[in-house]
Amino acid sequence: EINIDPSKIEKRARLIYNTEQIQADIKEKTEKNSITPIILGEIMANAVSLINTEIVNNLYTEGNNVLGIVRELEVPEGFTSIADNAFENENFSEISLPDSLISIGNRAFYGNDTLNQLNIPPNLETIGERAFSSINTCGDVVIPNSVTTIEIQAFRNSRIKSLVLGTGITEIPTGCFQAIGFGDAITALTIPANVTAIREYAFTSHNIETLVIPNTVTTLEQNAFASNNISDLTLGTGITTIPDNCFSSNNLSGNL
Repeated sequence: EINIDPSKIEKRARLIYNTEQIQADIKEKTEKNSITPIILGEIMANAVSLINTEIVNNLYTEGNNVLGIVRELEVPEGFTSIADNAFENENFSEISLPDSLISIGNRAFYGNDTLNQLNIPPNLETIGERAFSSINTCGDVVIPNSVTTIEIQAFRNSRIKSLVLGTGITEIPTGCFQAIGFGDAITALTIPANVTAIREYAFTSHNIETLVIPNTVTTLEQNAFASNNISDLTLGTGITTIPDNCFSSNNLSGNL
């Protein structure tokens, strides 16, 4: 981590979208035909391309030493969707998403491994497959109650310090929050009462210590909570079968 003295910075630029330009692009596309996820993705990709061409002029410098690159993304208010792969592997340090956003496509922010914090907007409904997968630091993640659909591996292989699940979720899909050997990991987890299914590898390799499965959950799949630190487990009345390795490599003993 680099600590920068503001008084010694010669150049500092904030890389954000040119809101007026994007609105002009949307107007032009709309006059020809309606906006689709593919067209929206093209607009986003063009904006990212503009950012990349200017990256050399947007550096933290001290004398002749380059201290870092400022790469912040601000999606303007009014956007309702972000297309598949729109910002894959772009490595932003900060992402600001508008309250108007409803859906985030597959792999939209996949591989942004320099991200410091992820804030999910309050009206979002859908998070696509691997949308936030392989992100270095998601920080404290709050899934708002408006989210009703999360696709498989949406946050797989991403560092999450804490997680709050909204009440709109009914299924936690395969590998959704699976961690792979990170230092930051979920230690406390509350499963909302509306959840009916927890799929395989959903919460593998965290540090969850206490877990209550609500009565609404009727389906657990293999390895769902494997390789955690669970020592206190309460199973709801809806569970009739415990699948292979569902709670393997934990600290369970005695009666459930």
